[in-house]
Amino acid sequence: MTREQITQALDDVRRLQDAVMAKQPFYGYSGKARIASGVVAVLVGYVLTSQFEPYDFITQLKGWAILLGFALVVNYAALAYWFLNDKEVERQFYRLKPALEALAPLALGAVLTVSLAMRSNYDYLFGVWMGMYGLANIASRHMMPRLMGIVGVYYLLAATIVLSAPTGSFSLPLTMGLTFGIGEIIAGLLMCQEKYAMKRQMELERL
Repeated sequence: MTREQITQALDDVRRLQDAVMAKQPFYGYSGKARIASGVVAVLVGYVLTSQFEPYDFITQLKGWAILLGFALVVNYAALAYWFLNDKEVERQFYRLKPALEALAPLALGAVLTVSLAMRSNYDYLFGVWMGMYGLANIASRHMMPRLMGIVGVYYLLAATIVLSAPTGSFSLPLTMGLTFGIGEIIAGLLMCQEKYAMKRQMELERL
């Protein structure tokens, strides 16, 4: 077999993997983890609103950083558990592609956050976070529950409203908490419902 034939064969395998993945739902994300993140987002927004000065931007940033850390731990711990223990996945790295596709907008959001914070342009942060999270949901919508794209659009609409508002939003943390709380709880419920439907179908097929 020539080098060109080997290259062609590898390309065919990659295309086959992509075709298989396009037909398979992605269950690496945890609906329960997203629901938990949504609940904590509401709590963080409430605490920052009721217990701290609205223009204490450094404290506000620390509060949202705590939320980010919590969300990263619970969501990616669930992803790692799925990857390492699901027998159908068999620890094949290409099965992580949907999660990797969502990293680009999130990484851009991180860069914009640092850039805006360094310039003390805090009022743009909520809109940037909502927009980047909306893009992340849309990027992986093809392998997620059907309505997940609507969740992405919801975040983008929220970002548009916040960025277009005549007054600053960073001094209103409950706005951020409720927006993410609603989005993540809905997304988590959609994912839980999808997994339940899949398990139910498998049980019926065994009968």
